[in-house]
Amino acid sequence: MIAAGAGAAPAVRELALRADRRLLSVAQGEQSMWAWLGGRERFAVGEIERVIDSGSHPPGSHPPEGASFPEGVVLAIGEPGWGIEGWRATHQQAQAALVVALRRRESRPAATRYADVALLASALKDGLLGRALLEVYIAPLEDSRGSGPGLLLTLRAYLASECNASSAAAALGVARRTVENRLRTIEERLGRTLHPCPAEIEVALELDELAAAPGPPEIPILE
Repeated sequence: MIAAGAGAAPAVRELALRADRRLLSVAQGEQSMWAWLGGRERFAVGEIERVIDSGSHPPGSHPPEGASFPEGVVLAIGEPGWGIEGWRATHQQAQAALVVALRRRESRPAATRYADVALLASALKDGLLGRALLEVYIAPLEDSRGSGPGLLLTLRAYLASECNASSAAAALGVARRTVENRLRTIEERLGRTLHPCPAEIEVALELDELAAAPGPPEIPILE
């Protein structure tokens, strides 16, 4: 994993203690740390998320029970691996997840797991792929009549509700028929159906959202 932000080092040490894992860490400047949590058994599904917890506390203060990270610290997590190859792979995955975590730091939880953002991380790193996704899935929904924001908002709500038009309508505060009409317009402009919805659309929406986010601070990343 890679932790970034003021208080990154003590946050990682606390996490290793709470997880009951051996810690190997390498400081990368004052606000960045590479770390590996070692053990004989793999983390169970969801265990690392439970250990991290969503609580936060100001840097330098005593954390309340259940809080693992000071406010402002982001954590990028690679997937568990075994041996030297696994040690390398999980670090490379954490590096890729860090790019996403830093761009999301103002709006998402402190911890970002590679398995959850693998496609988005690849699109952010690959300029050709990222531009293509935006041109194919976002640009057609924007036009001079100003309907683009409504279509994008509807598409985000539709995907967030697991492609349920009624739930999307309730989330948006509009009639179901309005959502259905917008979805038909979206399909017409994209020239493809939303059933099943390609994973690339979700990545494109994430890229569009991150495009408006401020650039991340400079963090050492080993190529």
